[in-house]
Amino acid sequence: MAMFVWRILGKELVPPEDRSQFMVAIKTPVGSSINYTDSMLQKCENIMDGLPEIRSFFGAVGLGGAVGTNKGIMFTHMIPKNEREKTQQDIMSYLRYMFSQVPGMFAFPIELSMTFGERRGQPLEFSIEGPDLNELVRLTREFISRMRELPGIVDIDTDLELGKPEVRTVINRNKAADLGVDATLIGETLQALVGGLDVTKYKSEGKRYDVTVRLIGKQRDTPIDIRPLLIRNKEGNLVALDDVVSVYEGMGLNVINRLNRQRSVTITANLESNKPLGTAVQEINAIAKQILPQGYLISLSGKAETFKESFDSLYFAFILALIFTYIILASLFENFIHPFTVLLSIPLSMIGALGILLLTGNTINIFSMIGIILLMSIVTKNSILLVDYTNTLRGQGYARNDAVLQASPVRLRPILMTAFSTIFGIFPIVFGIGPGSETRNPMAIATVGGIFSSLLLTLIVVPVVYTLLDDLVLKFTKKEAG
Repeated sequence: MAMFVWRILGKELVPPEDRSQFMVAIKTPVGSSINYTDSMLQKCENIMDGLPEIRSFFGAVGLGGAVGTNKGIMFTHMIPKNEREKTQQDIMSYLRYMFSQVPGMFAFPIELSMTFGERRGQPLEFSIEGPDLNELVRLTREFISRMRELPGIVDIDTDLELGKPEVRTVINRNKAADLGVDATLIGETLQALVGGLDVTKYKSEGKRYDVTVRLIGKQRDTPIDIRPLLIRNKEGNLVALDDVVSVYEGMGLNVINRLNRQRSVTITANLESNKPLGTAVQEINAIAKQILPQGYLISLSGKAETFKESFDSLYFAFILALIFTYIILASLFENFIHPFTVLLSIPLSMIGALGILLLTGNTINIFSMIGIILLMSIVTKNSILLVDYTNTLRGQGYARNDAVLQASPVRLRPILMTAFSTIFGIFPIVFGIGPGSETRNPMAIATVGGIFSSLLLTLIVVPVVYTLLDDLVLKFTKKEAG
């Protein structure tokens, strides 16, 4: 039963949190001016300004570096959640819809979380890697098209930005060779006259300034201005660039990214509150198996990568805890069989822990997993009390069945006292409120459910299993003696 519930429970890194703050990312078409992007930012501000739940916000456009003038960002603070009726997720969903109604931009809210590893902030983030850029463009478009058909995946974005205006100069190498013009010299000339070249430094009043050689603005405004430029050939004669170079206007990539020595494209997306990250990752892997040709693969990054690494570590910690618990119990009982009786309380507690997570609408995340691992040290205590006292009575001369029947009533009181004191101590966290309570609640809920089911089942199942394992040992002992 516990395995069945484990499979149907959603899995994610952390549950959605209401921290009364989030970000809004804004993108306009590649090549947009900073004034145009700022006008779109102001439209977003007007939408947010009309919400009573929003306390303050701050926006900026073109923050420098690789951000570009077509991108902006807003930091938003809300009033405390105990002073409003709508949750942060409700407000973000509403803003997502309102932003989608504004033409000429792509804006979406991003939750601010306290987790590590994400590059862009969205929970779902992965990269497509491969050798050919054109094929990556096609696969990216196919991936995004498939993802839009999946429920619960929203705000799909990518760092593949096509449409950046560019001027391409193509050298006619046959003509250049006939006229004695070196292709390297053509590139250096264009770089110096159009792009600019630092040739020396100028010092004045203790300050140093770069001296840059470059054509004046009106001589390099349009692609046609390149054609009349002159360049010297190997014989020292002047040759017009128009004779050896063709100039084209086109569109290109804004940035070409690489990952693991291959060209890559990163795709990110937000998830609605009812969409677990684990389910989204499984769906992405399924799409990858269907459309990715040989030589192309996907790599999880950000929260999706942290999700996989964290759960692998938690699984390893769970198994390691089982092994060490068995070793310690075997040394204490001086027996290799009865530690299995004690460890039986762990799967019994899993029934309650996973069952109450399902009933309360929670998921398997790093916090609920911590609660499940915590159960190992709590619930085994009940079995230890029963098994240890049963062995003590048998050492005093009691028959096995009499010892089992005597141990259970005697140990009932301390078992109930420790179990209920632990449950009541955790209750404030179960019903906890305030910022970040969404992350603490699953851990407490899983712990309470596991303790409760282990309390009910251990008192019945452990004595029965104790006798069965003891009969099994006696059976094999008689066969060896015979």
